[in-house]
Amino acid sequence: MKTLKLALASFFVGAVLSIAPIVAYAQCDSEIWFQDTSDCHVYHRYTLTGSSCNSEVCVCSYARDESACPHIEEGPCS
Repeated sequence: MKTLKLALASFFVGAVLSIAPIVAYAQCDSEIWFQDTSDCHVYHRYTLTGSSCNSEVCVCSYARDESACPHIEEGPCS
């Protein structure tokens, strides 16, 4: 009986500890960068305009930030 209680306690502690990273990954970033379709060296910033989250997944919507300067990458395109 003592082994069963220890196993259950260990399971619940592990479950509680694993919930925090899942919640952290479910959030939307405030800004993201996307590669330009015509020039692979240029990246444009998009800012979060809205989100809808439930216990399993978040749907994030972004709009291009026209006031932000594009980010330029040197070197070969990947």
